[in-house]
Amino acid sequence: MLATFLQNELMLLSTESKKKNPEIKDAAERLLYLIRTYKEGNLNVATELSKTEETLTPLLLSFNTKNPKLISISVGCFQKLISHNAIPPTSIGVILKSLSDVMGTSQDLQLKILQTILPLVTNYNQIHDELLGQALLLCFHLHDSKNTIVANTASATFRQLVLHAFEKLYNQYLKANNISPGSNELQDITESSKPINNALKLYENDAFVLFQDLCVLINGEPGTFLKVNSMQKAMGLEIIESIISTCPKLFTIYPDLLNLVKDKVCPLIVKLFSEKAEFPLTVRLIRVIKSMVKHFAAVIPMPCEIFLTMFGKILDTDNYPAWQRILVLECYKVMFNELGLQRSLFETFDKNQHCASIYADIVNGVSSVLFGAKDYMLLDQLDKPEPPSFPDAYPLFLAYSILITVVDCQHDFILPVIQQIPDEALGEVEAKKIQDENNEAVFLAIEMANTVAPGIYASLTLLSVSSVGDAIFAKTAKAIEKFATVVGLLGLVPYRDAFLGTLCKTCVSSQIPNYIDYSSSPKEIEPFDFSQLHNRTQPVSVSDRNVMLFNTMIQSSCNLSDVMDQKMWFAVLETIQLYDSLMSPSNKSVRRLESSPSIGEAPPTLVAKESVRMRSTTLTFMENYANKLPNLAPADNQGVQYRDSVKKLFDNTPTMKRQPFIDFCRSLCRLAHETMAGHGIIPPGVVIKEVSNEKSFAITKILEVSHLNIKRLVDPSDFTIFDLLINQLIQMVHSANCSTVIRNQTCYVFGELLICASNEPVFSNEEVELHIIDPLMNLMAFEPIPTTEGSVSNLEVAPSDNLALKLPWLQDVRKSGLDIVNKLLQNSGQNFKASWNFLFDLIYLAVKSSCPPKRKESTLKPILEATSPIGITESPASLDGSFPLKNNSLIRAGFPSIQLVCTDFLSLLSPLGLAKLIDTVTVFGCIAEELNISLTAVGLLWTICDYILTKRQALDKEKPVEEAEPKSQPLRKESLKSAFLNFNSTESTFSATTMDSLWMYLLHSLSELCSDDRPEVRNSANQTLFRTISMNGQRLTLESWELCITHVLFPLIERIQNLNSQATSKTNTEKQWDESKSLTLNGITKWLIDFLPVLIDLGDKFDKDWITFLNYFKSSCLLNSQDVASAALKNLRQLAQYPKNFPDHHEKLQTKQKYLWKELYNIWIQIGQGIIDQADKGSSKDFHLIQWSNGTYPNLITGPFTQDCLAIYCSIIFDIYPSISTVAGQQELQEISDTLKNLLLYHSKIPPGATNTRIKADFVNDLENATPTQNLFYDFVSGKIDFTPIPHSFEIIAFAISDAILFPFITFGTNNESFLDLMNNSSGSTPLKKHTYMAICKKCLSLVDEVFSQKEGIDVMLKSGAFEAVIKALGIPMKYKYGCPQPGTKDPTPIWKMATRIYIKLMKLGLQGLKNYTKGKLKLIGEMEKRKLDQIYKSVISVSGEFVLSSSQPMVRLLPEELNEDEALETELLTLMKTEMLTFFGDSSLPDEYSREILNILSKVASHQLNPPLPVLPFKSNAGGHTPSMSVIGSPAVVPVKEVEIDEVAFKLESSILKPLKENIAVFCLNSLFEICSVEQNGFKMLILESSVEARIARIAENIVLEKCRSVISEFTSDRVKSGKQSLAKFRNNEVTCVLKGLQTLRASKKPVGGDKTISDDAVKDYLHSSPTAIQYQLYPRLIELLSVISGSLWLLEAGTAEYHEELQILELTKANLMKIGEIFS
Repeated sequence: MLATFLQNELMLLSTESKKKNPEIKDAAERLLYLIRTYKEGNLNVATELSKTEETLTPLLLSFNTKNPKLISISVGCFQKLISHNAIPPTSIGVILKSLSDVMGTSQDLQLKILQTILPLVTNYNQIHDELLGQALLLCFHLHDSKNTIVANTASATFRQLVLHAFEKLYNQYLKANNISPGSNELQDITESSKPINNALKLYENDAFVLFQDLCVLINGEPGTFLKVNSMQKAMGLEIIESIISTCPKLFTIYPDLLNLVKDKVCPLIVKLFSEKAEFPLTVRLIRVIKSMVKHFAAVIPMPCEIFLTMFGKILDTDNYPAWQRILVLECYKVMFNELGLQRSLFETFDKNQHCASIYADIVNGVSSVLFGAKDYMLLDQLDKPEPPSFPDAYPLFLAYSILITVVDCQHDFILPVIQQIPDEALGEVEAKKIQDENNEAVFLAIEMANTVAPGIYASLTLLSVSSVGDAIFAKTAKAIEKFATVVGLLGLVPYRDAFLGTLCKTCVSSQIPNYIDYSSSPKEIEPFDFSQLHNRTQPVSVSDRNVMLFNTMIQSSCNLSDVMDQKMWFAVLETIQLYDSLMSPSNKSVRRLESSPSIGEAPPTLVAKESVRMRSTTLTFMENYANKLPNLAPADNQGVQYRDSVKKLFDNTPTMKRQPFIDFCRSLCRLAHETMAGHGIIPPGVVIKEVSNEKSFAITKILEVSHLNIKRLVDPSDFTIFDLLINQLIQMVHSANCSTVIRNQTCYVFGELLICASNEPVFSNEEVELHIIDPLMNLMAFEPIPTTEGSVSNLEVAPSDNLALKLPWLQDVRKSGLDIVNKLLQNSGQNFKASWNFLFDLIYLAVKSSCPPKRKESTLKPILEATSPIGITESPASLDGSFPLKNNSLIRAGFPSIQLVCTDFLSLLSPLGLAKLIDTVTVFGCIAEELNISLTAVGLLWTICDYILTKRQALDKEKPVEEAEPKSQPLRKESLKSAFLNFNSTESTFSATTMDSLWMYLLHSLSELCSDDRPEVRNSANQTLFRTISMNGQRLTLESWELCITHVLFPLIERIQNLNSQATSKTNTEKQWDESKSLTLNGITKWLIDFLPVLIDLGDKFDKDWITFLNYFKSSCLLNSQDVASAALKNLRQLAQYPKNFPDHHEKLQTKQKYLWKELYNIWIQIGQGIIDQADKGSSKDFHLIQWSNGTYPNLITGPFTQDCLAIYCSIIFDIYPSISTVAGQQELQEISDTLKNLLLYHSKIPPGATNTRIKADFVNDLENATPTQNLFYDFVSGKIDFTPIPHSFEIIAFAISDAILFPFITFGTNNESFLDLMNNSSGSTPLKKHTYMAICKKCLSLVDEVFSQKEGIDVMLKSGAFEAVIKALGIPMKYKYGCPQPGTKDPTPIWKMATRIYIKLMKLGLQGLKNYTKGKLKLIGEMEKRKLDQIYKSVISVSGEFVLSSSQPMVRLLPEELNEDEALETELLTLMKTEMLTFFGDSSLPDEYSREILNILSKVASHQLNPPLPVLPFKSNAGGHTPSMSVIGSPAVVPVKEVEIDEVAFKLESSILKPLKENIAVFCLNSLFEICSVEQNGFKMLILESSVEARIARIAENIVLEKCRSVISEFTSDRVKSGKQSLAKFRNNEVTCVLKGLQTLRASKKPVGGDKTISDDAVKDYLHSSPTAIQYQLYPRLIELLSVISGSLWLLEAGTAEYHEELQILELTKANLMKIGEIFS
């Protein structure tokens, strides 16, 4: 850091000086080079710089330039170098000189110089003599600067340098002599013993010359060392005072310095004091004197004596200004703050006879400032010839003195005698001698007291009420105390009563007692009348003297505490109570009173407030009585005296003997009883107003006395005092005269007394504990609960509730009693042993008195009677729900105690105590109006349960290994009951069986609360119950588990189900009960999941229980609301998922899992069947449209179950099946399939009167996406579950898929009603929302291909009949075609298209499979199987024909591209029929009828497409008035044909009405027919030659072609004749043209079957019939007729028109065919 700073500054210095001062630049660069060299060599830069003169060269050169900027940089560098000791010591002088030369520059530079000088002097020990003088002189010159900042800084620097010189000397001296600072060795050093050290000479010389110059400069003389002529006196005195205060030891070490003080400083001080007093100088002079007296009074006493004498004169005379006297007093104050200084002054001056009494003079002088009082002692004034004048009261003063002397003598004489204790070491004779002497002394004292007592009593009483001086009055009060003590200890009872009684009276009044004759000295004293103690007619007045007399009374009572009787104590306590009301802080008249009043004046009084204060002001017992006192107000002298006195009296009670203390307590009880109405001693003139707000002083003091004497109160050998106080408090609480405030106070004190007693060690004694706690029952006016043998408590024993009607305050008292119980537990609950049961009974009775429960028989009673070792027979939770409160204050007061027990003290309870605690907590849980308490009580039961099971576990650990019970053991019912012990013999013994019984008892209590009317309570209890079982179940034995299931869970289930119907109040709605049922289901499920591996060990018993639980789930699902059903299904799913979620338990469960999950499966099936059976059914049989694959009709059902519930239900089987897969068969698979399939139809029927909300909730839109239930069905059929091990599983799945394809058509109606009609209601309103099943249908369609493409899939399908079922299912959408339900926008593909594509693909696979299946086996196939095959064949041909012959037409809005796509799909199927199907069915093993049917279909398709049905014109209004939208054209399902009003012939003739539809398909079919029967079509001739199948098909097709051609030509000829001049429609011309072209190219193979029988059988005809033109030949008459008609009609048409050319073409083709017939002969 130093190197960096110097480099930066030197570079700056080089830059600033490079132009005008190059030598500085060169020197700076050389120094920079040195610094870099040191840094690179890892040398200490500061050390190396201090060795070379080059360090200062650039800096000193800068000083010579007088350039302020360069000088400033150089001074900064000097300062940094000096702080690091980096300058050569030899250069210090040069530096000081250079700094002196530039000190006249700017202010900033002067301050920098001062900042440089101080570290220079302090860091370098070489600065002595002249160098030190130069540094000081430099600062001194700057001190004269006109700049205030520079001057003040220079002054401070000068002072620091001077002090540094002395401190350096002192530190060097200690170092040279190896003395640590503060060592006692410094005290013993003198000039002669001081070691010689030449090294210190320089420091000694510096200090001496400096101190000497300071003295002479202050005196106005020139200095020799500092070389200045004068110095400010104030500055010099400050420096001298600082030197003396900082280094006083130097002046004792070096006498030369001390001589300078004595010779220079002291005369200087005297001189300056003699001059005119100036405040600044005087302040400094007195400070110097103070320091000299403090440090040098013992070594130079004479000067110090002179100075202190001067101080005395200042105080004694008025010649000095006031401020000067104040300064002296302040000096005294500072000096006397040190105790050692006072002792030193006394030893130095007062104790020395040669010196003045300085210490005494100081004290007297200070006193003279405060007061000036003179005494008159005539006996000492012997030099006066005449007596001086004296006051009139002086003789009285003498008499008073003599009287006081007598009292003192009596007191001092008798007190030691009475208090003397015999020395046990003395012998019997010696002890008897001493005793006799004491007795004689006592007798003598009694005689003396009897002689002087009347006079002393009268005199002292008179003085106590007279106007005397305060000192005399105080002595009088003390004398009364002493003499009252004397007569009391001597047994002079009348005198004792007189003195104390008079004190009791006079302490509240200053009037002279009227029952004493003061005319002469009395000879005897009349007995004191205590009945008139405070009965006065005058107002009560209290002055400070009254308070003094009160204190005297208290002190006398303390002195005589062992000899006072009950009467005297009552008088004293009554007086204290009166004073307590007068001195109350709430008394607004309390003020600080004056001293004694003068004669003739009314004394200032302290009037009692209007309502007497009955509360003690000595202690506030809400706080800790031993540690804290109340903050009383006002805090005047009287209040302090009063509190101290009363406290002293009551603090003295622990030292009282037994009988006096009993009398004291009786008096206190009497006072409490007499003041319990709220008004005690009422002073005269006081009007009682709000007495009900005042507390009892006596009751407060009872508590204070009890605290102070608690050990003797609870002494096991004597409870007399305890019983006295307790019974008094109880009596007051139940007294009708007791005010409310005092009754509350009494209850509080009662509780505090018990709490204090419970803190005593003796409380560990059970008898003492019971004796202390037992009064609570009397306080609360309860009768103890009798405990019968073998029972916890008898709830039929009612408390004394009739008292509550007679005693209106009883409820408040009982509440206070419960508060006391809570405080007892908080304070000392850890000490309780024997009284727990008592406390629980007490709380239980209090609660019961507020809310008596109605009992009912408990389901746990039988098992508890047999198993409970503590005799538990019933639970208090067996209640008819919750019950109302009479008064909830007792509930709220008692419950915190139970909470405290449950959180802190469970470990202290016995088994019976735990059972009683469970009783009590459960009763709190049944309080109807206290919901929070009930909920908290449920939580407390949880805490108790946790403790019981923890204790149970600890007991198991404590057993030896050989005795420990196995975790799992066979359960024997016969040993279950006998395993538990009888409570009578094991009441305080904990055992495993005891804890098990308690746990069952508690669980049953919880289960009873689970049926509470309030949902919050029963739900909380429910959760707590199952959480308890869940968290602690691992600790239970098998016996405990059996009890838990049978007697806790099963009854809980039963109650939850039964009590739902009883919920009639507004708060117990069905929904709230549903929530409770759901919680119960959740709890049972979690319990089963958590402990299933353990429960299995219960054996066959659990198998039955398992079925019971499953049946509960089933009933919850089928017999309750949807919320409960949903919860039941969710929990059932959790059970089903158990093997998947807990695979680690698989090994233990594998022996039982199949059985358990098979039962779970059975319940699942039953639930599904129940859902279906409960639904409102309607069958599709009513519509005669759709059948399942098994021949049955689907049920259209609806019911209350929501889609969510159905989805949850369906998902369960996916979790169940893996566990039963090894035992599941075809029957189970079929059951699953049927159940899922039927549930898909749930909500397929809209219930009557269903609202839109219900419809929206039940009928989920499944047009685009399948519903969750549908998706689950798809998962089932798609193989998410592996059913392959099950025989025929493939077939069942296939049948299910085929049925799923039919779902969109389930609701089709009769009379050809279409799907769109069903989606519109008859009223014309908005269509009802229903399931479309479109998404699931499409998903299942896409699945068909995957299923049938599997290995051997088609073979199995063929054998089982599934193939037939699938193709029939596919045939439904293919048949309805455009009449099918419309798809959504997400996937706009119509289902008929998907079905057709799949059908084509399936037919290819199926035909090949059929070919493989029947190949070579036809003769081996049985009759039954043949019928199946025939059925398949017929189904295939029927489905194909229905599709291609469908009359359904496309929608108007379809695009041409879409129509072309549809035609291509139909063409693909027709191609399949023409090729593969004809090839398959043309086999010689099959009848010709199959091939002929296919060919007929092709022929019909040609006619169907070229001659479509009549068009659908715009709809007319039907009978119902509903006009459907125009959506389908040509569909007979929309409007019957008979409703169309149009001329059929006109339609046929008018070509512009409607163009032919699908003409290409018709042409394709016609061409296909000609192709099939032709021998020379492309490649077909080769096939005919090589295969008999094709030839067979061709022969069958020839007749069909012949009939088709004959029909077309004949119809055309007939219609053309009718049309006349108008040509037929274009598609008619195209049709006949296509036939004629086909005939032209047709070459038949041989004579067709079934020729025309009208032709003759000659040789020509036979040739023609067998020739390739045989078909043309048979059509010859039709062709001739056609030729004739066309020839005749052609001239009617206009040449050049399209119609003309079309008929011309027909004419040419007819001629060509006729010519072809003749070609056979050419």
